[in-house]
Amino acid sequence: LPHPILTNSQLDILQNIRYKGFNTRKLSICFVPSPEGSEHPGEALREALDKLCHDAEKSVDDGFNYIILSDRDVDKDHVAIPSLLAVSAVHHYLIEVGKRVQTALIVESGEIREVMHAALLLGYGASALCPYMTYAILDDLVKKGKIQENYATAEANYIKAVKKGLLKIMAKMGISTIRSYRGAQIFESIGLSEGLLRTYFGTETSTVGGIGLDTIARDAVAYHDKAIKEASADTEHPLPNLGQFHWRQDGIKHAWNPETIATLQLATRTGNYETFKKFESLVDNKPEPLFLRDFLD
Repeated sequence: LPHPILTNSQLDILQNIRYKGFNTRKLSICFVPSPEGSEHPGEALREALDKLCHDAEKSVDDGFNYIILSDRDVDKDHVAIPSLLAVSAVHHYLIEVGKRVQTALIVESGEIREVMHAALLLGYGASALCPYMTYAILDDLVKKGKIQENYATAEANYIKAVKKGLLKIMAKMGISTIRSYRGAQIFESIGLSEGLLRTYFGTETSTVGGIGLDTIARDAVAYHDKAIKEASADTEHPLPNLGQFHWRQDGIKHAWNPETIATLQLATRTGNYETFKKFESLVDNKPEPLFLRDFLD
């Protein structure tokens, strides 16, 4: 491959190719959640990850040298395991049993949208990726005339953008090939517990501690249920924009918000020191903590 981003067609060819040395098996990265109100919602996720790892090992033993981890089986009863957790769990389990080099891991996930999603999956063991949901969105945008180009061009532009982004991230790390980057775990995990990192991510370094499988499972089920509920309501209303990149009044909190930006602009335009002190106060005394440093005296 010249780059690690596969189109739907390329993945389909890989799955159905009848050629010596190309033996492919697809494994589902979905789980059936624990009953509602369960004390340990992460138990079902743990069992699904254990089964996934053992299925991957059996696939290697059976001679499959391409394993596709796919969340296309999502339906009202099956919730997608976060793709990064799934690929890292399989990658490190196969290393542990001495069988990782005998197979390639390919991730087919609706989660992959941004460059960082691709970078993390590659950094934790994926060989190639297929962001099928992104392609579906591009197809929809083309059909609705929201982007003025045909689907083939839109798809090529998206892949080109991800490739450029990956090269930029790798350059910042001082790494020159994807092969050196794959599985290198050159990220620091913030907000994940030591137990989770030790079991599924091949490291124990958790600077501030954090969440485990129970919280991950609870979040995955909550997002899943919300999406299923919206879909079954037969409504044109999209899922809410939580404002991850742009401030939204009813979205997540941002340190740079209309108040802080307007105050800083006013202070610099007028040269008023009192207005600048007001800006300082807004930044230093947030109503609730947003960054780790906000917890420090």
